[in-house]
Amino acid sequence: HDPHQWLHEQLALTAEQDDKLVPIEEKFASRKKELEAEIMAANHTLAAAINEDGNYSPRVKEAAEKIHKAQGELQEATLEHLFEMHNVLTPPQRKKLNSLTTDALTHNP
Repeated sequence: HDPHQWLHEQLALTAEQDDKLVPIEEKFASRKKELEAEIMAANHTLAAAINEDGNYSPRVKEAAEKIHKAQGELQEATLEHLFEMHNVLTPPQRKKLNSLTTDALTHNP
């Protein structure tokens, strides 16, 4: 399941819009990959701290804070990406994208 293709179908993007979205998608994919790597590294650090310290130590707290920070940055990057896409979309497409987004936020388990 290709999310870009699915979105293309949901929004009925034109070929021109699709072309304009490519660099936006690439920029977001790169940032997302970077932040997911940070989250994974912090998860490993947290696991090690839990195993080694066996309590809610400063190392455990610090690792958890790094995870939360990266997760927050990922959410912000996702929102920035959403609104950057608006620049390429028609008003009805923006409305549909927002609807798909809010539906995912409120109904995705």
